[in-house]
Amino acid sequence: MGEIGLDYWDKAARKDEGVRERQREIYTEQLQMAKEQDLPTSVHGRGSWQNALDLAVAHGPERIIFHWYSGPLDVLDSLLDRGYYTQATSDMPLISGGELLVYVKGPHNIHMDDIGTTVALSVTTNNAQYITECNVKSASSQ
Repeated sequence: MGEIGLDYWDKAARKDEGVRERQREIYTEQLQMAKEQDLPTSVHGRGSWQNALDLAVAHGPERIIFHWYSGPLDVLDSLLDRGYYTQATSDMPLISGGELLVYVKGPHNIHMDDIGTTVALSVTTNNAQYITECNVKSASSQ
């Protein structure tokens, strides 16, 4: 199906509920087409995370990837519980010294004793593979 979705950070959408409503109408039609054709779908939901998820559940196919998800953890939990996926691109600009949060749902191989330890993180891009060390932190301890 390609990438479809909602973008509430769009300048016009931020100012006008009518624009957001039209986006929801078109997104719903696209979800229904994907479901009818049994097509996997990539969903863009910038600034519209809960609406994008709710409409996907109500009208969409079973196989959905939420492209470049950056919303709240409760919505992330809900979409993962539904069996949907998230995806990020290799174009992830981080300022020097910036932090990258990696959310692990159902961390069967991570235990409470691991919090505070140093682990290796491998990130592969089109240009290189980076391996760095980082500390394991609990989201509930921050």
